[in-house]
Parts: sequence; structure tokens; C-alpha cells
Amino acid sequence: MTADLINQRPREVPMKTNVRKMLTMIFLFGMGAIVCASAQQGDVPKDDDLAVVDFKDMQYPIPAQIGHVQGAVVVQVKLDEHGGVSDAQAISGPVALALAAVNNVKKWRFRPNAPKSAVIVYNFVFLEGRCESHGSLFVLQPSNLATVIGCSAAVNSSSSR
Repeated sequence: MTADLINQRPREVPMKTNVRKMLTMIFLFGMGAIVCASAQQGDVPKDDDLAVVDFKDMQYPIPAQIGHVQGAVVVQVKLDEHGGVSDAQAISGPVALALAAVNNVKKWRFRPNAPKSAVIVYNFVFLEGRCESHGSLFVLQPSNLATVIGCSAAVNSSSSR
């Protein structure tokens, strides 16, 4: 009998069953992540509720400029009752840019809203070439998109003529 067991091939599981199980696990995992994320975020303001009252522009972070690091950073902001930033944290984006984005948004002021929160998206874009100004340009577009454009080096306009 043991010889019969040794010579038997392992029972093969049909491929469809494996794929079905894998898809079910992925679906359940994904749904769990969505539920957890929803519970952690609480109320997120709608575009109509989000208004920046005062902001400070920023320079492209020098280490990121040197490394030509670019990308989007999403910052979740908690507001006090007056619209000041009580806390901010980057929830996604390159680490080299996230700290600068968080430090920048902490200087902003928003119109108070019921959820006492805001989400700001920083889009860091690095352009090859040379700039006339400080090597950086900051643009805030309604209601929550901040674009920071950096370039290789500042050019002294008086010496280039």
C-alpha cells in the first residue's frame, strides 16, 4: 500500500479554481482596505467647502532639485475652528518632497468647514533647463492643487547679456 501511495501523483487542482480563489482573496483584501481607509479619513470636504484664505508659496526643495525628484504629494490637513492648520501629514508621494509640502501647508489658512479638514495635492515638476528666478515657481490653482516647478540652475540675467 505504501508503494501505491508513493507512486501516486499529487492531485492537480484545476487552474480555474486557483484563479477564482486568488481573485476572491484580492477582492476581499481590497474591500477591507477601502473600509479601513474610509474609517480613518472621516469626513473629507467637498470642493465647495474647501477654500484657501491665505497661503505661502514655496521653493522647490534643494535636495529634490539636485536629485531631479518630481511627483505628486497628497497632504491631508486637519483644521482648527478658525481654519488654521492644526496638523498635516503626507499620505502619499516621494519622501524627498513630502516633508517640504507638509511644512508649507502648515503656514496656510482655510475657510472653516464642517469636517475641519482639507486635502491639498502638490504637483512637483522638474524641468530641464535654466531659470531666471530662484530656480522655482509656485502656482496655486483652485481649490487644492499647488504646482511647484523647479529647474536646473538660476541664471543671472545681467551677466547673460
